[in-house]
Amino acid sequence: MKHMKKSMLFSTVLMVVLLVVAISTATFAWYTSNTQVNVTDTVINSAESADANIEFVWKSGANYLYNGTTVAFSSGDNIYPMVPTKAPEAADTSMSFIGASVNATGTTFTADSAAMTPWTQNYTSVAVDSSYELTIEQPDNWSTHYTQYYTKISDGVYNKLQVQESAPAWVADTYYELDATTDDPYGIPSGTTVTELYIANRATSGESGDLKITATITNNVGTTLASALRIAVFFQANGDAGVVYKGTLASSAAATNYAANGSWTANDTVASEITSADYTATSATTGISIGSIAAGAEGRLVIYAWYDGNMLGNAQAGNSAQFTLNIAK
Repeated sequence: MKHMKKSMLFSTVLMVVLLVVAISTATFAWYTSNTQVNVTDTVINSAESADANIEFVWKSGANYLYNGTTVAFSSGDNIYPMVPTKAPEAADTSMSFIGASVNATGTTFTADSAAMTPWTQNYTSVAVDSSYELTIEQPDNWSTHYTQYYTKISDGVYNKLQVQESAPAWVADTYYELDATTDDPYGIPSGTTVTELYIANRATSGESGDLKITATITNNVGTTLASALRIAVFFQANGDAGVVYKGTLASSAAATNYAANGSWTANDTVASEITSADYTATSATTGISIGSIAAGAEGRLVIYAWYDGNMLGNAQAGNSAQFTLNIAK
């Protein structure tokens, strides 16, 4: 496992930037079409923990790909306008989403509901910018580390030396050394996308204390889209069998639309199929308590982010919004 240098900040607050997402709606009007909403901002942000006992872990199955007090996120793939299929409940372990186009007046659906995919936590490692340098003189470690060197097969194609009974005789202008000039700052293998994120308590005794997630949601371009952004939080706290729904954040305490009957068909009325009566998002500044982590344990964190499909229209064309999630003890 790779360890990042810990901060020496004197603070008890753990601030984590999970995502800056800018979603362009320049080609999208939910009331007239079902086109995709492009994720145009690929800025990757990171954050740092001031608590040496709290670490963030990227995993792939049982494999630890990264652990440390900083974490980075990528914007991800394009998404479509959507609403949840139902109001989430405390025992839920995931969410599903659907979307469909409606007529010009926004009163009836013009197509059956179709499954949609929201943004979830992810990080794609920075590709390694590698070059091969020809060795002119015999390297000092040749006899013991010759397998770290390459022979050139053709332009751009190199063959790594294999283990032999002993190091081959060194020949000038024959062997190449790999020089990785740009490596992923988190040590995750080049070109790898990870989605399994955990928060770990590395203390040898005692629980972490209740963790709370708040958010700062702002308009990036335009003045209205931030109000449509929704961020659902699932977490595996101490005592939870797995990730469970903890709450949904919005720019202010506001209703969030979902499918009243789980789906809809063409010609169904929007009024009868879309409801928000049972699903109120928590103010981002008030935040959500997600529970505690036992000493030596890890809790998985899952985030869903989307724009409330029933709140979008031509007025938001070209707008974008962004959010920062903060985790504090």
